[in-house]
Formats: sequence, C-alpha cells, structure tokens
Amino acid sequence: ARLKEEVESRVVKMEQSEEADVALKRQLADIEQAEVELKRQLADAEGRLEKAEERAKERWSEADSALKVHLKETEATLQEAEQQVIKAELALNADLAAMRQKLEGAEEGMGQVAGELGSKLEELERRIGEFDVAATSAATSAGHA
Repeated sequence: ARLKEEVESRVVKMEQSEEADVALKRQLADIEQAEVELKRQLADAEGRLEKAEERAKERWSEADSALKVHLKETEATLQEAEQQVIKAELALNADLAAMRQKLEGAEEGMGQVAGELGSKLEELERRIGEFDVAATSAATSAGHA
C-alpha cells in the first residue's frame, strides 16, 4: 500500500510536472509570438521613419531651391530698380542741364532786350535833348524877334 501511494504520488508529481512543462511551453510560445509582433512593429516604425526622413529631405530641398530662386529674382529686381534709378538720375541731370541752358539763353535774350531798350532809351534821351535844344533855340529866337 505504501508502494502504491508512493507510485501514485510520483505519477501525480509527473503529471503536475508535465502540466507545468506544457504551461511553460505555452508561455514561451506566447513570448515568441509577442517578440515577432514587436519586431514587426519595430520594422514598420523604422520604415515610416525612413519615409518621413525622405519627405523631410525632399521638402528641405524644395524649400532651399525655392529660396534660391526667390533670392535670384530679388537680386534681379534690385538690379533692375538700381538701373531705373540710374536712368532716372541721368534723365534728371539732362533735364537740369537743358533748363540751365534755357535759363542762360533767356538771360542772354533778356540782356539783349535790355541792351536794345537801353539803346532806344538813349536814343529817346538824345532826341529829347535835341528837342529841348531846338525848343530853347526857338524860344530864344522868338524872344529876340
């Protein structure tokens, strides 16, 4: 009877051991499945990260190119504006020179007119003088007569 109990005890322990072994194997399989899933998720995340990096590089490159184009356009606009300012300054200088010439011509013309008026005034004064002399002579002659 004791032997029978011992055998039964050993059988129970073996069965318990087998059940524990099966449970451990199940847990190991679950852990391996979880590891496979985590590796898949990690690979997926790495793939998304690479794509995001590629998109960021593309956007950076596009922004850099757009900035360079804008900078060139701005430089061209500034150069064009500078040329327009230079042209306007040259035109203004030419207009000022033309106005100076007109003023000088007008001053000369006014000088000529003033000279002519002066000559005519002198002529009138001479004639008035002659008239005064003639009138005085006539009055003197009339007074002697």
